[in-house]
Order: sequence, then C-alpha cells, then structure tokens
Amino acid sequence: GYALSPSPATRVDAVAGVRYLRLKAVLDAQFNAAVPGVPPPVHVDSTKEFWDGIVGLRGSSELGDNWFVPFHVDVGAGSSRFTWQAFGGVGYHFEWGDAMVGYRHLAYKLHDDGPVSDLAFSGPVVGVAFRF
Repeated sequence: GYALSPSPATRVDAVAGVRYLRLKAVLDAQFNAAVPGVPPPVHVDSTKEFWDGIVGLRGSSELGDNWFVPFHVDVGAGSSRFTWQAFGGVGYHFEWGDAMVGYRHLAYKLHDDGPVSDLAFSGPVVGVAFRF
C-alpha cells in the first residue's frame, strides 16, 4: 500500500496485490439400481484456481470520541474476467486496541466456458486489533 492522505482524521491508502481463489466441487453418488458401464459408487471431483491482480483503496475516517469508519474497495482481473470487493464498517478505539463490525461483499465474473460464470460472497465482519 501507499499512503495518499496525510490527514490524521482520514487515512486513505492505495493498495495493489493478488487475490487467490480455489474452488473444489465434489460429487459422490451411489446407485441403487445397476447402470451399465458405471460402477455402483461414483466419485468425481474438480478443482479450479483463480489468480487475479487487484488495485484499490483502503482507509478509515475518524468520527471523534474514539469512533471510526473503516473501508476497503478493490477491483481486479486475471484468471477471472473481473473481480471486485467492498467493505465498510464502524469501529471503536480502546486503550488496548480497536474493535470493529462491518459488512463485506466479494464478487467474481468468471469466463463463460465453465458451468459457473458468477460468484458472490457477502456477510458480516467482526474484527479486533491489538496494540502493544
């Protein structure tokens, strides 16, 4: 990362890096009736890995009275056609460190030659950082 904003009230960093995603699909089947040419128990698995270069912004803005708003947004591409991520939250500075809660969304637009072309993951985030 590289600091873009020298202000202590709002910190903004440019970030660059790599995002890695490994997907594994497994199919286990047991046929009750005999299927010609197919053994009764069937096990098939497939693994696909995605490496994407990403660029984005991260930082936080101080609200006063120890409260702050952390954020992160990035975009990228590589093995996938397009990927992006966004995170926002609210946190509190304690003497021993910081605690925060937020929400994150991560999405992938994959190439159309596979059975899955879009993936999205969303959900809450809880974090604690200790200072020593």
